[in-house]
Amino acid sequence: MKRKIELAVMVIGSVWLLVGCSFKHSGALMTKKATTKTATKTETVYYQNLTKGDKAKVKFKFKLDQDETKDNYADPVYVVSMKVTNGSKKTIKFNRTKFVFILDGDKKLSKKRGVLKVKAGQTQSVDQLFTTIPEQSTLGSGIIEYLNKANKLAYADFKNGVAKSSNLKNKKLIAANKSVSGYSDEETTTDSSTDADDDASTTTDEASNSETSTGTRGTAASSSSASSSTGLTEDQAKAALIAAFPAGGDFGGYSMDELKIDQGSTGGWTFVTPDGLCWIVRADGTVKAPGDPQ
Repeated sequence: MKRKIELAVMVIGSVWLLVGCSFKHSGALMTKKATTKTATKTETVYYQNLTKGDKAKVKFKFKLDQDETKDNYADPVYVVSMKVTNGSKKTIKFNRTKFVFILDGDKKLSKKRGVLKVKAGQTQSVDQLFTTIPEQSTLGSGIIEYLNKANKLAYADFKNGVAKSSNLKNKKLIAANKSVSGYSDEETTTDSSTDADDDASTTTDEASNSETSTGTRGTAASSSSASSSTGLTEDQAKAALIAAFPAGGDFGGYSMDELKIDQGSTGGWTFVTPDGLCWIVRADGTVKAPGDPQ
């Protein structure tokens, strides 16, 4: 009888031990799952909404390649590809259409579509983010931005074909790009209401500097005298461009009528070929041709 009681006690003890271990194991699994779920939940933010500190952890690298499928008659034409490395702890998103290459008197928009998502610690690449970039816009005078001026990604100073976001701290490039504003249109105004104000503030500086800038071509006196605080008319800009090139009429293999003509917010005009070559007639009547120093 005593032996039966001892056996019963041993059986009951074993059952309780097994039940206790089972509860402990289940509790550990639940805790592990909860911890894993919490750890994998990462905040997703569009780049323009990041804090200044998080933006500093995102590195951009732009690579330049000559596009020989285009007409390189006057100057080489390039494509620019991008690599972005996310060093923040957030998942970052970009609207691919909102990357913009600001030139001296013009701008190039990304033709890519869709959303680019870069997870924390990840690197993503976008091939040929920009196309038909003229050579003179790759030598330091130009800005690559996302959406607006508050989101500068790099200056267009391509050393050995590469421009990195670290060059935004370069004092020489900062000074060289103070007057680089592109041209204003409805799309730019929609993206950032401050763009038009910034562009307007450069009018005086650009007009005063253009007369002494190296490589800038003089124009006929009549064109210069016609300029005012409101800039030139389209006809005056055309006359100034033709006067700067007496043997003109051939702009990279195109006639004047084939050029895309736009007026910038500073009163100057840009004349761009279908291949991306750009002639600039500033508000004071001086002309900058492709290949001329900035």
